[in-house]
Amino acid sequence: MASPRDSESEGARDMRELAERTIGDARRVRVNVAESPLGWLKARGMIAAKRRFDAALDAAGKGLSDIAWRTICAGEALPVAEKALGWPVRSGRLVLTLALDRLADHYRLA
Repeated sequence: MASPRDSESEGARDMRELAERTIGDARRVRVNVAESPLGWLKARGMIAAKRRFDAALDAAGKGLSDIAWRTICAGEALPVAEKALGWPVRSGRLVLTLALDRLADHYRLA
């Protein structure tokens, strides 16, 4: 007699439809085409990570999150970020310091 656990794993196997995909010239990956993209993200903790990321930028505050995202996440140099935001030269340092202070408070580092 099959245990409930065996039937669950058989059901899970039925939900898997694997296919090989080529990315670029050399990289090959195997994907489950029966799984939704949101299900994949949720199973791997990506949705929760996105929520934590958004909460951290919200904690920085409006106006401060722009410079934080550009310099920390996008890797823009401070002068480039200042110019893109239409700010005066060397003003980004002060604003970025404020944003980093708020992020430190959010993560309880200060």
